[in-house]
Amino acid sequence: AAECDFIVDLVSDPIKKADPPLTNYFKLCRPNMQKTARFVQLNVNHIDFIRKLISNHMGFNIQRRGFDAIEVTPRSNELKELADWFVQGKLEQPIDSIIPFEDGALHEAYDKLRNMKAQGKIIVKMSR
Repeated sequence: AAECDFIVDLVSDPIKKADPPLTNYFKLCRPNMQKTARFVQLNVNHIDFIRKLISNHMGFNIQRRGFDAIEVTPRSNELKELADWFVQGKLEQPIDSIIPFEDGALHEAYDKLRNMKAQGKIIVKMSR
């Protein structure tokens, strides 16, 4: 059922090829989006960024229907505010696992990231 009005994608790149292929979240989310819904992808690939520039200049959208792209450059005051919100409990970051800084564990963690199996951040614990 088309329930979503707004989706923000911080991770995927629908153009770039990877091994295994990156998930095209726009395509996966489309069936759950209302006809007027917006899918916003941050820090998009160069093709979507060029489409965005051309669309803005020409005055009509040449991008996929419901898709929008935003280029983001973090600023120190914004990062500090996000860190403060995290400390205050206003933001949550799930942790997938904490691994030691060892060859086998690092390879396992990389495979988990590459295969998109991580369910949160993977923290690498460094010994002193």
